[in-house]
Amino acid sequence: MKLGLIFDGYEPFHEYKCPGQIVAGIHDAGGEAILFTLKKQSLEGYKPPFPLIQVTRWEDLRRFQDIPCFIVYTWISPKYNALIKLLKGMGAKVIVKADSDGRMGLSVKPKLHFHVLRFLVAPPWWKVPLRFFYPAQRKHDWLKVKQMRDVDALVVESPLAVSNVCAFLIHMGYAGLIPKVFFIPNPVTPDIIETPLPKKENLVVAVGRWDDWLQKNPGLLLETLGRCLPKMKGWKAIIIGQGKEKLEKRISRDLTQRVMFTGPIPHENVKDYLGRAKIFLSSSRFEGFSIAASEALALGCTLVGTPLESFSYLVRGGWSGSLATSFDAASLSGALFYESEAWNRNLRNPEEIAAFWRERLKRERVGMGYLQVVQEITGEK
Repeated sequence: MKLGLIFDGYEPFHEYKCPGQIVAGIHDAGGEAILFTLKKQSLEGYKPPFPLIQVTRWEDLRRFQDIPCFIVYTWISPKYNALIKLLKGMGAKVIVKADSDGRMGLSVKPKLHFHVLRFLVAPPWWKVPLRFFYPAQRKHDWLKVKQMRDVDALVVESPLAVSNVCAFLIHMGYAGLIPKVFFIPNPVTPDIIETPLPKKENLVVAVGRWDDWLQKNPGLLLETLGRCLPKMKGWKAIIIGQGKEKLEKRISRDLTQRVMFTGPIPHENVKDYLGRAKIFLSSSRFEGFSIAASEALALGCTLVGTPLESFSYLVRGGWSGSLATSFDAASLSGALFYESEAWNRNLRNPEEIAAFWRERLKRERVGMGYLQVVQEITGEK
């Protein structure tokens, strides 16, 4: 069966990220897929290893009536409702692939959303704007429900993300939509899967866009390293990604010899550092599914991170990492120090960790997961 994957923001670097790798994985699994995106100058002369069609507007998709099923790569945003209506009007089945942790709707009970805990301890004057904001958010939530009613399947990236979506649907009175929800993790690239593991060193590696203070939370990262590294004899840290200048200004002088900032570097160099490292450290406030963390696991690292949905899946109950219980330096430091001791005591086996996650995150297996969802919603084998 021929499938279409729609991602409006596709750029050449997405060939190695989820949108491109999902399409390639479907091909690896024996399917056929075309990636559709909006026409943009950055794609002129670009030749991907899979079919790519640029359209000027979504209405141009009407020319592809021969495609019976489309995967729409979104963030469960109501702005895609018109596109989904168009596809359904063509008679196609629609799968929404949500880059999401499943936490939807401020109108849902706050215990489901760590994002809104700050509202619970807000000063009294916050109550007035929140009272005006709530109806607008509630309307936004109903538009998300409409999207889930209209589509044939919703794919999210971790088991706890599935739980969050289901809690949202129950809260909104639409428990009947829960059978539409599926879990499929994001894939890692074949070059990661096929890389021989080098000898591990006492290295902690963190990868991110460190100028994104809201999501990546670099203040927590630096405070955690400041607490732990003095106690972790023989360990060093490497921080990779943009925002190097701001981070260097905030690092303690005592740690300058034990923490290296690389700035943005080619993926091949990132792979080299992850291959040598023992621990991948993340301080993120939210993630759908961290590609860098999953690549690290496929290269035999363990994961230390904040209590996020996808991280809970990736540490596999403590077998391949340790999570903080909250978003503070004391908790994350405890997880990092414990994990370093687990490596010091030979309680971690990088070959076993790499083999386990390579099998589960290889793109062929992920592609097969999408083909199975297509079979279920179409009834075709």
